[in-house]
Amino acid sequence: MKTNTVLSALLGCGLLAVSMSAAAQGIGNPSEKFSAKLNLVATPDAPERAKGTASIKAGSGVEGTGELVLQTIGLEPGDYLVRAVRASDAGTVDIGQFTIEEPPGRGRGRLKSISNAPLPEGLDARDIAQIIVSSGGVDLLVGDLADPASKGKATYNATVPLTPGPAAPEASGFAKLKTSVKKGIQKTKFMLKASNLPSDSVFTVVVDGVEVGEVSSNRKGKALVKRLPPEITLVNTVQLLLDGAEAVRADF
Repeated sequence: MKTNTVLSALLGCGLLAVSMSAAAQGIGNPSEKFSAKLNLVATPDAPERAKGTASIKAGSGVEGTGELVLQTIGLEPGDYLVRAVRASDAGTVDIGQFTIEEPPGRGRGRLKSISNAPLPEGLDARDIAQIIVSSGGVDLLVGDLADPASKGKATYNATVPLTPGPAAPEASGFAKLKTSVKKGIQKTKFMLKASNLPSDSVFTVVVDGVEVGEVSSNRKGKALVKRLPPEITLVNTVQLLLDGAEAVRADF
């Protein structure tokens, strides 16, 4: 059996903002790491006992970086399309296609295939909710992170530096974000530490353009955000604004 690949291939957390007395620390080397494994379950239209897995790994700048590895068992020879469904808007992204060829001297065993390809540009791996394998417009295998029965899992870990803005040009610090999905349940941990902010000030916390709360700096100009609202499923940018002007931002 030979597999020809023309493939390219997920995650998407409450607000408690308090003043901090400890000094904001440097972060050393910033990092981003994402990994996911989706178990592909057969639809009623799939061959009997067909199944598969889709594994995704991405490093710094998870949008448009990384790799998808697709393994299938029990599909018949033919051409197959792989696409992703985004969690953010339920939109679909065609990832690519692969071919399973009839092996010489094939017996009764189920065919196996392994395909891999880079993630397509513009697709955020954390935003993938489903991976679907289809043929002739018919869905055959589906992996769904939100389905507890599929036992899929995903993790995202990032530590990024804060970028100072006009309201606090000398500000510094870092933000950490850890998100995990297991058996359909998502858990998120977040922390942002900032220093050299205007002292005794109240900042608006903004996530991807939406105000989610406030945080106060202490007399030494330090502030700490410990959580984000649980309804937030994907985080790209967190800002602290002072009277509408950006003090610091963290980009994930």
